[in-house]
Amino acid sequence: MSTCRELEKLTVRRCFGDAEMSLCGVTPILNSRATEKREVSKFYISGVTNLGVLSNLRHLTLSNTPLSETLMPYFSECVRLERVVVDSCRGLKSLECFASLQRLTELCLLNLGITEEGLASISRCTSLQHIQLDNCMKLHSLNCLETLVGLRTLDVSRNRICDDGIRGLGNCKNLEELRLVSLRCLWTVKSLGFLHNLAELDLTDNCVTNEGCTALTSCCQLRHLKLASCRCVSDVRWIRALTSLRSLDLSRTRVRSLDLQVLKVCQQLEELHVASCGGVNEASFVEDLISLRHLDLSDTCLNDAGTQPLRQCTALTFLSLRDCRLVTDAHFLEPLRNLLSLNLEGTEVVDANIVPLVHCKQLEFLSLRHCLFLTDVRCLRELKALRSLDISGTYVTDEGVSDVSQCISLERINLGACFLITHLEFLRPLSALKQVTADRTNVVDVTGLGGTGSVRELSLADCKRLGPTGPLEAPRLLDLLLKKSTITDGGMRGLLVHCHSLRRLDLQHCPCITELSAVAQLPSLTELLVRNIKITNESVAFVARCVMLEILLLAECVDITDVNSLQHLRQLVELDLSKTGVTSEGIVGLARCRSLKKLNLSDCRYVTDVNCLGELHVLRELRLERTRLTDGGIVGLCRCMQLETLTLTKCSQIKNVERLQNSLTRLVTFDVYGTSVEASRRYLGVGQRIQHACVVL
Repeated sequence: MSTCRELEKLTVRRCFGDAEMSLCGVTPILNSRATEKREVSKFYISGVTNLGVLSNLRHLTLSNTPLSETLMPYFSECVRLERVVVDSCRGLKSLECFASLQRLTELCLLNLGITEEGLASISRCTSLQHIQLDNCMKLHSLNCLETLVGLRTLDVSRNRICDDGIRGLGNCKNLEELRLVSLRCLWTVKSLGFLHNLAELDLTDNCVTNEGCTALTSCCQLRHLKLASCRCVSDVRWIRALTSLRSLDLSRTRVRSLDLQVLKVCQQLEELHVASCGGVNEASFVEDLISLRHLDLSDTCLNDAGTQPLRQCTALTFLSLRDCRLVTDAHFLEPLRNLLSLNLEGTEVVDANIVPLVHCKQLEFLSLRHCLFLTDVRCLRELKALRSLDISGTYVTDEGVSDVSQCISLERINLGACFLITHLEFLRPLSALKQVTADRTNVVDVTGLGGTGSVRELSLADCKRLGPTGPLEAPRLLDLLLKKSTITDGGMRGLLVHCHSLRRLDLQHCPCITELSAVAQLPSLTELLVRNIKITNESVAFVARCVMLEILLLAECVDITDVNSLQHLRQLVELDLSKTGVTSEGIVGLARCRSLKKLNLSDCRYVTDVNCLGELHVLRELRLERTRLTDGGIVGLCRCMQLETLTLTKCSQIKNVERLQNSLTRLVTFDVYGTSVEASRRYLGVGQRIQHACVVL
């Protein structure tokens, strides 16, 4: 790093050693006056410098790296640092090294064991404007931050800070955004009443009470307030003082419709969430909210009469009534001409009562998912701007969905579990269509999709009547999911003949597939998922022709014994052969798949030797559970220097893994449970491994 003097961003991730290391500043080896005999155990480095040479460093990220007390002071010499992120680093006890950095404006401390004493030194860094403290469970107080008068944003979540621990925040007069999420011990926020510039406050998932919230009446500039999952909140009369509110989230609280009448004074309110509030049974509280654009009433006790006040909210662009099971009529939607997104999932609307949707001419996103009384949605033909339609889990018929073909802007449609749909011909005219989901339907033929020519993703999972089909004219198709369908060999050959752009194909649990010759004609395929089908080595040879493959799953194909033909897949990164019949001789060719990073040979009972895999120098994860490996059959793995995960679970013939432990220095997970390795020598994962930080002397 001493040569990277112009470096502005530095990320140090997962840097640790298995033994204590130190970097010593010593006399350069080229010094001619050094005549004394040097000890052979010393390292001599010419021109040793420290982090101070990184004078232009502005952003520093330290992640999953043990930090020593002797190393941290060197960061104080990076005087231009503006942003520091420390994530999951053991050993950090104090922030003294950052206290003198007068340009530091942003500090993020994530998943650390730092205490309030260790945090205290940062109070001298008066340039700080943004602080994030997430999952620092030893932190019980934020009072040391009260001197940071320039602080604008403070984000604190998943800590054990109580009421007294935020008392000092009242002195951070310039604080504009404050998030105190999931602190659990927070009951009152009285100290926040002094924050007159506060514009955004998030108290999600706390125990704040009605009385504890009253101090917020002094926060007259508050524009965004979240009290979601504050289950002790039921009385919100204090909100009438917050006339500048733009968004309010009271989801999963105990508020009732009557309590929400105070919102009528919030004339600037644009976004309101009261989802999962069991006491909300009518919506009269929104009648005078003329600026309201986003309203979430999901999972409330709203009924048809209770929806009538929504007719007054003519500015609404987003409305969710998901799981409002007492709603059966959508006539209240007639005046809502500006709606862009509507969610009626799980309501009990019927065919005749969704006709008013035709008045929502600008509607782009519509969900009628699990509306069990729907059989006909032909009225939707008037929605020319509709881009996404979800009618999954309904009882619409082929006739009832036929006029959807006139929704000329449609890009995504979900027909999942519409058991009465048998064909997709109605989609042919939709030239903008990109994604079709028809899982668990009774579709017998998909050739109707070919007319669009624009489809990118097609899912036909669990279609039990899918059989022989003609060519699918889908030159742009990238992702095809046929998992658990009844498609046959001939059907697949016909289906794929023109899908030259296909990149991902899922054929897991397709009982009627016996060979894979069809995939040989897919030159762009990068991911193939095959599980539990009756294919043989011959099919593996066809797969080997897909030279662009990066991810290959052939699990539970018990008739596969030899995969040496895969040696030509030079871009293969992940391979799963678990529960196949491959032998030791049948995997030798994998040694030439030099890009392989993940390999799963679990439950391959004919594998006794994997020494050939020693050629896979970038292999990171190797799973060998329940194989018949012996000590001599794993010696070659010592050359897989990048291995991080190695599982030998229940390989009962394995007795000695000491050589592997000594050679594979990057191992994080090493499982020898159920082997014959002596209990005293077992290494079961990162919890047993000592990570040493680099010490600079």
